[in-house]
Amino acid sequence: MLLELIKQLPIGYSEVLYNGKKYGVTRSDFNNGKSYKVYAEALGGKDIISLNNYKLI
Repeated sequence: MLLELIKQLPIGYSEVLYNGKKYGVTRSDFNNGKSYKVYAEALGGKDIISLNNYKLI
């Protein structure tokens, strides 16, 4: 389910609203879509979210 939500994010920079806060989000894909990175920062806040996922098979 998480992967499906992340795949809905456009590659590159976008802004999303989560839990009443606005975040700047960057999604990068690697290895022909087998790996990806998501990095988000709250705009006007200190929250940071960082996620790396690697498909091993």
